[in-house]
Amino acid sequence: MLGSEVLDVAIGLILIFLLLSLLCSSIKEALETVLKYRARDLEHGIREMFDDVDRKHLVPEFYRHPLINALFRGNYDPNRLNNLPSYIPSRTFSLALTDLLRTLANKETPELKINAINSIADLRAIIAALPPDLKLRGALIPLVDAAGGNLELARKNIENWYDGAMDRVSGW
Repeated sequence: MLGSEVLDVAIGLILIFLLLSLLCSSIKEALETVLKYRARDLEHGIREMFDDVDRKHLVPEFYRHPLINALFRGNYDPNRLNNLPSYIPSRTFSLALTDLLRTLANKETPELKINAINSIADLRAIIAALPPDLKLRGALIPLVDAAGGNLELARKNIENWYDGAMDRVSGW
């Protein structure tokens, strides 16, 4: 073809390796679709972030939040994880988490009565209402403090914290 047998062999090998690579990638993605490893790893990562390894506190409530529940079919069942989303956008995570914490804080501390998070003071009050031994509280306090009074920056810090944790999860 090009006058050189070596070049023909090299081009042939490159095409074979390319096709083999595409085939392996397709098989891996098909297995992922069936086995839902990404969704399980995501749920496991969120359990670790929330310090709720046994799925008894925040994780079920988080997955039942309307913003998160809209990302998958059915309801959250810790014994059946194959319907969960394999990806949650960081903005959705941040909004759902802060709203969930607002709801829980209002339940635990009825005098709080925060209907919406409109200021950094509202967010700080919600975090302060969390149990002091909760790791999630320990993670959120510095993220909010680093925002310097800016609510959007606090939410962005929570999004960045989530993205960092998900980078670690993707390494699994």
